[in-house]
Amino acid sequence: MEQYEVVKDLEVKDESHPLFGNHAAGSVVEAAPESVLHLIEEGFLKVMHALEEEAENLIGAQDGDSTPPAEPAPAAPAAEAPPTTAPETPPVAPAESPAPTVAPAPTPAPAAHPASVDLASKFPAAPEPFASMPNCTGMLYAFCLGIEHHELWLEPGADPKYPTGTRSFHDKNPGNLKYAGQIGSIGEDKDGFCIFPDYNTGFAALIRQVQIAIKGSGMRYKAEIFDPVQKAWRQQNFLDFFKVYDSSYGDDPTAYAEDVAAELSKIAGVTIPITTPMTTLVAA
Repeated sequence: MEQYEVVKDLEVKDESHPLFGNHAAGSVVEAAPESVLHLIEEGFLKVMHALEEEAENLIGAQDGDSTPPAEPAPAAPAAEAPPTTAPETPPVAPAESPAPTVAPAPTPAPAAHPASVDLASKFPAAPEPFASMPNCTGMLYAFCLGIEHHELWLEPGADPKYPTGTRSFHDKNPGNLKYAGQIGSIGEDKDGFCIFPDYNTGFAALIRQVQIAIKGSGMRYKAEIFDPVQKAWRQQNFLDFFKVYDSSYGDDPTAYAEDVAAELSKIAGVTIPITTPMTTLVAA
């Protein structure tokens, strides 16, 4: 955790964000660097003390800024040595050349993830009315079905544990989305979950929510994630998504991602890992 100075008044509405709440300009907050990098870029936070240079380097790496290394100064030419006459020596038979050294075989690269277009072709097209939504591929539709399955869309009597049905069913909210003025919503329940008039409207809202993450728009989702281990930027994957998309049951993000990836794997007939890029869901 590091300390940051709030440059201008900041309000974070996302309850899952480490800086949730209101912060006045001039105050000091504490958070992990990778979780507030976008706020530094937008001018809300200023890194304090020795970490300022490191944060600037991170931001510069994201923007593609780099300074070319200075060319080394040319070495001064060596002074010519006066010619010398070597004493005559009898010819010597050349020594046998050593056997050539065989370089070790290169380590094979890990198998590449199936091409997005090939993976997407393993999923049937989304049904109407969802197929008419922009960029709603069969794989994206299946991904949202996996979320619906995990969030327990259950009618009354479908499961003894939920004799009257689940919240998801009663709110017509397959993804258990928290209320944020979604298109088609008609309000929120007592716990802040969105209420929709019917299933199709609620499922369409879930599709849009996933598409927001794929585009990397908004404060909660970023298209690229800085990997502190690899020290590099990479495309957001399934696990990254579920670190932000909280389960209403408080599940571990890894368990959530594995559950949804397992549902996709059943449909596709191939293993789909949780490191699959989110952009795969909308591959043409």
